[in-house]
Amino acid sequence: MKISKQSYKIYINDKVLHLVDKEHFANLQLSAKCLKVPYSGSKKSLFQYLDTLEKSSRFDEIALQTDDLDTLYKDFKSLFKWVPAAGGIIRREDGRILMIFRRNVWDLPKGKLDDNEKPRAAAVRECEEETGLQNLDLISKLKNTFHIYRDNENKRVLKKTSWYILNAPMPDQIKVQIEEQIERADWMNKNESLDAVPVLLSIHELVGYYWALPELA
Repeated sequence: MKISKQSYKIYINDKVLHLVDKEHFANLQLSAKCLKVPYSGSKKSLFQYLDTLEKSSRFDEIALQTDDLDTLYKDFKSLFKWVPAAGGIIRREDGRILMIFRRNVWDLPKGKLDDNEKPRAAAVRECEEETGLQNLDLISKLKNTFHIYRDNENKRVLKKTSWYILNAPMPDQIKVQIEEQIERADWMNKNESLDAVPVLLSIHELVGYYWALPELA
């Protein structure tokens, strides 16, 4: 959830909840449909903001300002079951990256950590399992993303995904994991991956973050 020491960004479907240090609020880039409010200190109010983002089309973002970001973050995290996950942007020698089509949207390979599994190991395992690629080489950490979703009991879950960059050997042999509802996997260049639709906001922004890396600019 942590983007920097000044703010946290949590995705709820294609909307966003920001937890922001008051002193750095002016530096945050927000949409015109953003509700900006101070945190009252009440945990129950956090559910109200999530309900607003889930059920209303009035706002695309809500930004909560606070003088004590650590406390707000702890209050928020304490409300949900915590699920760690890991995934990767797989690239090959020609620079293309691999995107998968799962549950009717473009996505990236990822999955939950097994018991006592480290994020780096999970990223390699999930990427290999979901794509059929072998001998992937993990290069570096990309970033973390955080989002809220509802489990099979309709309870909200807070999921942290650790993302990595992995290199794939050429030629590649892709065999997608059908049991994970993956229909296909395509190698895409920069423009193709940025224009891929439909796609979740979190994945679209992650792909954009990757292509904006200094070594790729």
